[in-house]
Amino acid sequence: AKSKKRWNIFEPLERRQMLAAHIQGNPTVYSTIQSAIDAATAGATINVDPGTYSEWISIDKSLMLRGAQAGIDARSNARPSANETTMNGISLGGSTRSASISVNADNVTIDGFTITGTTSQDTAQGAGIVISPNHSGTQIYDNIIGNNTSGIFLANNSATNPVIIYHNAFKNNNNAGSEGGRGIYTNGELSGGNLTNVQI
Repeated sequence: AKSKKRWNIFEPLERRQMLAAHIQGNPTVYSTIQSAIDAATAGATINVDPGTYSEWISIDKSLMLRGAQAGIDARSNARPSANETTMNGISLGGSTRSASISVNADNVTIDGFTITGTTSQDTAQGAGIVISPNHSGTQIYDNIIGNNTSGIFLANNSATNPVIIYHNAFKNNNNAGSEGGRGIYTNGELSGGNLTNVQI
């Protein structure tokens, strides 16, 4: 009898990354950060798993948004780069990418992300994080903010509720644009007229 050759051919599996955001105290798993924000109530904490999220989120209520590196100083050499929660905006056509985060509410905390890739030159979306005019109390902690046109567009309009920018690393925010080359930038248009009570 003729022997038959047996071939065991295994196709390598593509590595898949399951992106997820979780509202603290809620068992639902959200596949996008924006869907978790939309479902959350004011005052909620949203924890976001490591991975790369190509989103331009709008935060329209007071809440805390925590990436995988929340609470870890972004300037520290001990920060494990393999565990980052990275946001890189969305494509606006061609090579133009939007901001990653628009803050459209008071008392929003953003902690523990890598914010990168913004190439838009528009004043509404030409920074990795855009704090919209006439809001206050934004807290930006422990983020790596790099390779954007600008890092943050800054606004705060309260003498009693400060914006706090603390333990962030700003790197190479110099993509082309009139506001390029600035880690943190503001003007009367971006701030809504008055900029008050800023702690960096």
